[in-house]
Amino acid sequence: MNRAAQAFVARWLAAVTVAASLLPLQARAPGANLALIDAPRAWSQGATGRGAVVAILDSGVDLSQPDLALAWRGGSNSWFDPYGQHPERPVDLTGHGTQVLGVILGGEVDGVPVGVAPDAQWIAARIFDDAGNATPEALHAALRWVLDPDGDPATPDGADVVNSSWTSEIACDPEFAPDLRALRAAGVLPVFAAGTREALSPATLPEAFAVGALAGAATLSADSPTGPAQCGAPGVFPQLVAPGVDIVTTDRGGLPTVAAGTSVAAAHVSGALALLVSAQPSLSADEQADLLRRTAVDLGAPGPDLEFGFGRLNAGAAVREALARPQRGRLAGALFAALGGAWLLVILILRAPAREA
Repeated sequence: MNRAAQAFVARWLAAVTVAASLLPLQARAPGANLALIDAPRAWSQGATGRGAVVAILDSGVDLSQPDLALAWRGGSNSWFDPYGQHPERPVDLTGHGTQVLGVILGGEVDGVPVGVAPDAQWIAARIFDDAGNATPEALHAALRWVLDPDGDPATPDGADVVNSSWTSEIACDPEFAPDLRALRAAGVLPVFAAGTREALSPATLPEAFAVGALAGAATLSADSPTGPAQCGAPGVFPQLVAPGVDIVTTDRGGLPTVAAGTSVAAAHVSGALALLVSAQPSLSADEQADLLRRTAVDLGAPGPDLEFGFGRLNAGAAVREALARPQRGRLAGALFAALGGAWLLVILILRAPAREA
């Protein structure tokens, strides 16, 4: 990592100590960010992410984090490096993916739960090469891979949740719209970090579910972009907001850290989706999005707006409503829908220069 990158990381991150806890999940006091989205209420209703598979498209994952190593699904269909530089096992040269994944499903730091869906499993596609760059070809390959990691349509090994804490430098670019439509058709809601200071694609695409960052219970982070989006996205941008400042999470080398930005805000929503999948696996992507919007805590001006979207993520309320719905098989749910029923890493797109947010 160069000096500029080190200085950037130093602005956001601070080390904390790790300690183990033997208390049951529901008996432990969560971090303030998890309490703010009411994750403990979801856990008390039996939704902890068990049975859900989360895919992250990021810098990778460091397996020296014990909790993350245990949650990796494992096998040849659970890690994808489109550059072929580290094809065998997950790696993370920057720590960004490890930090994002910790918020989604990490274990504990200093005896305090840090992950929204601690019983979920994960798979990962490494979208940045060793030099920290990404190409459209690799991104397309990763977005396709999460739907059928082993390449055999007869084996149901695709992800239930896909988190993308990355963006381009282009406000409106339809490059990845077909990939996001394919995810939605498969029942996967594409969660994207909204950007840093400005709304950027793919988060601005109508197929994406963009997430902004809070710096407290009802204050928008100074770096969280506001709407309107410039790419035909729904009139509301972002869709939701979630905690995005002083977020304790996992880091490289088995250490904890503190992170910030829309990257970790998006991770809260992906964790909440894993809780929804464990509570009601038949929900379509549109139904998931609708649940998250309708159960959000309204902030700012009454109703949806261009700062907070539909409001602050409320995982507990979303799970409660999901559990109240009749159970359907996953295929039946997809057919029902078809019938109408951080800080932020910025990728290198060949048509535009990249930058660190």
